[in-house]
Amino acid sequence: WADQGDSLISLMAEYRDFSTEVVSRLERGALGEEFQSRSRVMVCIDELDKIIDLAEIRAFLRKMKGIFEVPGVHYYLSLSEDTMAALYLGSAEGKNEVDSSLDHILRIPPLEWEDTRTVVQSYLLRRGAAIPGDAMVDALAALSFGVPRDAIRRCDELLVHEDQTGPTAHGFVSDWRCEQARTAGESYQWSDDRVTKLTGSPAMAVEQVKECLADDVSDKPESRILVMIWIGVQIEKAMDLDEAARQERLQQLYLLGYGVVTRPVKDLLAAVA
Repeated sequence: WADQGDSLISLMAEYRDFSTEVVSRLERGALGEEFQSRSRVMVCIDELDKIIDLAEIRAFLRKMKGIFEVPGVHYYLSLSEDTMAALYLGSAEGKNEVDSSLDHILRIPPLEWEDTRTVVQSYLLRRGAAIPGDAMVDALAALSFGVPRDAIRRCDELLVHEDQTGPTAHGFVSDWRCEQARTAGESYQWSDDRVTKLTGSPAMAVEQVKECLADDVSDKPESRILVMIWIGVQIEKAMDLDEAARQERLQQLYLLGYGVVTRPVKDLLAAVA
């Protein structure tokens, strides 16, 4: 007999039976008396923001109550800021999937500036690398914009340099800005002239950003990446300041970069200028 596989209905029933049995065993002391009074199961569902179509996410939220609602089982869903905003703000027009499916919503803010610097230093130390000077730590922290995963990515980008001394802090930020421009150029099919200007001197890059956004300051992704390049230029300039002034300026840009995906482009332009 050819194996035809299980139907969706049978898979749902199997999951509910399994999760119910797990909770039941925990309540009967499967992990010992110490955990018997805390017999709850937590299931984490990540990567939902990878679903581009919001209608599909809404459909998932509608179905999850009937499929997943098992006493003693709790679910944590991870959504990006822009996806959560699109879903959550929809409730202004009345009850929607967010209201009926989710009990609690917690927005995770960016890490504090000093906490991000600590993440950078700790990660480099675990990798056996020499801790760079304060300027480089500031550069790595600033370009993460308060996202721990991006702080680690920036550290890894630094570690790939064969030269033990690596680039200067100013050079590292400049390379990051140029890479953003080249990648965006490929994605949005920008002209070679535009990419050349965006990867040129800081002054040239800023003028090109202003020129690109002069007639169209919409909130489309292409505009946001241009703002991000401008922020990169400002971080680059901040690296030439003395330590106190540098840290003050970088903390402003750090929070501004975190808001690029959600704040109106007009407000971002006013702030970065």
